Amino acid sequence: MEADRRPFQAVNIGLSSVESGSDRYARDNFSRPPHSNWRCNLTALSQRYNLYFMASREDILVFEPEFPFQKLGKTPKLLIPPALAEPLAFGYLDSLGDAPGPHPHAINHLLVGDLGSEEILLLSTDSGNIAAYHTKAILDAAQKDPFRFSQDGRADLVGLRPFLSHWIYESAWGLAIHREARMIAASANTPTFIQTSDPSAKITVFAFALTSPPSYPATAGGDGEPTVSSKDQTEWHKWVPAAHNETIPRRDRNYKIVLAGENGHTTNIPSISFVNTREDPDGSWLLSCDIHGDLKCWQIWKGTCFRTWDFAETCQIQKKLESPGLKAILMRKRKIKIQGCHVVSRYVNVRLQDAPNALVEVQQLSGHVTGDNDMAASTSEPEFMDTESDHAENLEPIGRTQRTSIEVETGALPPTASPEISGDDGERSQSKTCLAKRSLQSQSGLVDAKPVRIPSIPTLHLSQSHLRLINLPHSRSPHFFCANILKQELPDLYNNMQNNSLQRLNMLQQIPELGIIVIGSQLGRVAVCSLTRAIPSGILGIRVDWILPTRRQERNGARPRNHELLGIAPKQGEGWEAIEGSRRYRLMMTYSDMTVLTYEVGRGLERDEIAVTGQGRSDMEA
Repeated sequence: MEADRRPFQAVNIGLSSVESGSDRYARDNFSRPPHSNWRCNLTALSQRYNLYFMASREDILVFEPEFPFQKLGKTPKLLIPPALAEPLAFGYLDSLGDAPGPHPHAINHLLVGDLGSEEILLLSTDSGNIAAYHTKAILDAAQKDPFRFSQDGRADLVGLRPFLSHWIYESAWGLAIHREARMIAASANTPTFIQTSDPSAKITVFAFALTSPPSYPATAGGDGEPTVSSKDQTEWHKWVPAAHNETIPRRDRNYKIVLAGENGHTTNIPSISFVNTREDPDGSWLLSCDIHGDLKCWQIWKGTCFRTWDFAETCQIQKKLESPGLKAILMRKRKIKIQGCHVVSRYVNVRLQDAPNALVEVQQLSGHVTGDNDMAASTSEPEFMDTESDHAENLEPIGRTQRTSIEVETGALPPTASPEISGDDGERSQSKTCLAKRSLQSQSGLVDAKPVRIPSIPTLHLSQSHLRLINLPHSRSPHFFCANILKQELPDLYNNMQNNSLQRLNMLQQIPELGIIVIGSQLGRVAVCSLTRAIPSGILGIRVDWILPTRRQERNGARPRNHELLGIAPKQGEGWEAIEGSRRYRLMMTYSDMTVLTYEVGRGLERDEIAVTGQGRSDMEA
């Protein structure tokens, strides 16, 4: 095995298994689960339980991956049928043909995250219905053997119910969960079926009452009672924001807040994200992206847009095609926090979360960073080092001069605390870099009202093809730009998939502990990136370590032909904690033919420690 000759220590990665769709289904003439096209990330893994979720049109299939190679098999353990607040609602994509289609409630997006001390599964549908389940309740339902009651293992027959089911009127895409503030947000398209006096697209925020502290600590496998139960959604009080109100209300009831209005988005919102970091434990701020490239920072409890950034290209044709704003990630200058928010939409996404120890130190990041320098000159082809496409060989910054893949400005980031910031509402506020922790009253447990402070929000923004880093809300323009991060010249057999909808960067996942960001498109490839910080300037950056599947894996048939990528899902791997100095995660990539590629990702380990099976072995040998 040849060593990695690149001048930096890339994240270690290996192909653990390839479970082909034909092996799962065609061999026994078993029908593949149907799926819907043109959606966002349709797969997810529970971080607490051995549960893998996949959207199959309006249903959710629940699998239990088998250790050690994470095989799913063909039969799910549970099928979760749609739980609809408005069963008669129309679907947006479903209605684009000559007549309404048969699947208006097809799922657009899946998200797993922590709400208080409980892990939840959140989903949005084309009809505007959203629903949320506790993953512990899903596990309990799967263990009740639902196939005793129905041939397809329906979860409702064993008592599984969502703790939140709501209709937000138009096709729902963006999803966000704030753990500490116990808030959920969902974004919808501009009015199409339900006409209102406000033509802007809406973001609905659900803030659950904080009448008591969490009943048990949040642990990796906590079995305590849910902190938000079904009774919590029986009554929602509409919050009427006041622009002059500088305090967060007492959270003694359930509030529903709608973000829209004159400074709202004029087009569809595929991606939203809370500032889910220590900077904002009370859930006062939210980011959103639309399909025309506008990125907005909202003050939730004031109901106002604090500031807007326009990342659309100057050319109108390019603006419509490139639509910057597929995803975004929040990062800290000292500690990177990649929040659990995924911007899902036809064009745009945003995301955030905390990742202590996630920064990779680099001595010089003022010039370029690329992954194909020395390796491209190598005559031999080491395993997992496909000399061209595995790295960022096709990445080119926009402009007349052709340069390497990732370009960073030489100047440092703007200071994290600026004297004054002016928002869209014309007000000027003192900038603060941190928020005080939530104080609970010792007897009543009610959260006190408190003033709102401005957090520091280093953000990663993904567009149709490009990547930007910007320090919100202080900076007016990005300090880091990477063009065509997943650009690929495809053979003729893929020609029918080459269109803007499939090449958009609409999937983003993070592994905060390893400082890794995974960026994907429906065309079928993902970029595994490391978060970096220059020394001594402290400039934040992104380094593309790997492109998956590798060129060799594609030549060996690991990547399905003419089948788009349905979703990507990471999770800490089982059984690796005993290896001193290492921490491994698994990354599962699922394609529309039901092929699943499973990778082991980690730092502080040797590649030959990673077991491979099936097609994966030939890909790993030199």
